[in-house]
Amino acid sequence: LDNGSPSGTFRMIFNGTNALTINGVSKIHVPTLVIENAGQRSITMQGNISADALEGSDMTITAKNSPTLSFATTNGDIGVTGSLALAVTTKAGGDITVDGELYSNKIAMGANTLTINGNLHMDSNNALATGPSGKLIVNGDVWMRRGVLTLPGLTEISGSLFQAGGDVKPNKGQVSIRGDYRIQVWDDSSGEVEWKQSSGKLYMTDENDSIVVWGDFYTQSNQSHSSLLTAGCLAVHGDFYQLSGNEYNFAARGTHKVFLCGEAHQSARFASGSSMFNILQLNKQKEDYTFNPDPCWKTLEEGVGTPEVPTSGSCGKNLTWSFDRESGTLTISGEGEMDEYEFHHK
Repeated sequence: LDNGSPSGTFRMIFNGTNALTINGVSKIHVPTLVIENAGQRSITMQGNISADALEGSDMTITAKNSPTLSFATTNGDIGVTGSLALAVTTKAGGDITVDGELYSNKIAMGANTLTINGNLHMDSNNALATGPSGKLIVNGDVWMRRGVLTLPGLTEISGSLFQAGGDVKPNKGQVSIRGDYRIQVWDDSSGEVEWKQSSGKLYMTDENDSIVVWGDFYTQSNQSHSSLLTAGCLAVHGDFYQLSGNEYNFAARGTHKVFLCGEAHQSARFASGSSMFNILQLNKQKEDYTFNPDPCWKTLEEGVGTPEVPTSGSCGKNLTWSFDRESGTLTISGEGEMDEYEFHHK
């Protein structure tokens, strides 16, 4: 299909159960794209394809040659094999699973789950948003150059978050990053990676904003954060680095907290005297840390207990888990495919 742009109430319907390939040679757009018997047939998409509505339940799409797919709404679960650029601009009508690299345009997941078994790339000036009961699971790294990540639900990143630009907004949500969180630009033009100033901004303005970094935290933002870090809690299990950039790039105030909660020795370093912790919580005594300068906080709380760890949750579309602390027993209930997990202890 080459340059097709019907309008109005036009519907393009693919019926039957035979294998289906849709190839947008240059770009096609239809008001409604319907794939009948989607769960019973092989579906391949390539090129540039968009629709106001994609209708079809439990479909699995093979993404050929990294296509660009854009839909305003979807009405069922979608699985994608291969890498692609994807937009769901108004609302996803079911879960989306991508087995490959995802280059995100505007994606509105609502109460659904977006699972990426690969890396997430944010390269456009658009937003990726979950709803308060939605989930974003990235079994890889997040590479963010621009755009907005709005994460009021539950977010789990098994790798690192590299924020060269754009905005990260927990928006009352819970974000877990198993690797490092770097608000820095990566530059490998010389053959070796150099970390440079970023235009990225981190917004923590609500008491329910929660970010847990299991690795190290770095900020080298050239943007002032004096009005952006006013509430919520940033928990760091590794080391903390505030580097040259805007001198106020970690000027926390209000009720904002940083919790240094690693089991091993931790360090915190500030390059600017205009940035500091607002409330700093330690799970050990001050002597078990290295601070430069010392002090680098407004309020210090030592010997704070680690926040309560959840004892139940979901681990797949039809699976739940529960953990009995007394017996040490992990129970997984239900039937079907389980989400992939890695455990890192630092």
